[in-house]
Amino acid sequence: MDTELRHIAVVGDCPMMRHGLCHLIDSVEDLSLVASCASISDFDISTTPAEIVILDLRLPMRELAGIVSGWLGSDRCAVVVISDPVQIDIASIVRAGVRGCLSRRADESETVAALRVIGSGGTFVSPDLTSYLLVDAGLLTDRERQVLELVAKGERDRDIALLLGVSENTVHSHLDRLRNKTGCRRRADLTRFALQQGLTYRSTVP
Repeated sequence: MDTELRHIAVVGDCPMMRHGLCHLIDSVEDLSLVASCASISDFDISTTPAEIVILDLRLPMRELAGIVSGWLGSDRCAVVVISDPVQIDIASIVRAGVRGCLSRRADESETVAALRVIGSGGTFVSPDLTSYLLVDAGLLTDRERQVLELVAKGERDRDIALLLGVSENTVHSHLDRLRNKTGCRRRADLTRFALQQGLTYRSTVP
């Protein structure tokens, strides 16, 4: 396990959710709570040493995207948005710079896993939100999309490497990033995700 300490701030307008997140963060050895606020007006990103900010605000996604864009001008922190599937608008918040979308139904283990992935430079989307993750929103690179399409086609890692002209280790790296980004840990789940997104492999791109 990555033992580097992650400093986390929680900004949420639901007291029960906010307190639950704070309690969880305090209980995990490699996570450190540095701020807990009920509103944006109570939170000063310029003076808070947070590497990750969790946003649980029932605001329109466009408004959340504007807030995130303002925060990330200096690239000071990663932002995780907690959302319901009906509320999610991946395209606007990804363009704003959000690195994680966590479902309100996420349990403690999923939440901790998401914070560790994001704290290590990755992105994370809860499995029950992945059907709302659009490839053209920018969360998947062209190469990751190609690997995902070939997984859905049933190709083995060795065959994917040959088709794309890369090493098998490179394929494994792409698969690791896909699992982190989509929250799909098993190959069957990646295949299901690809089919939900209508991804089919058409041609090789060097």
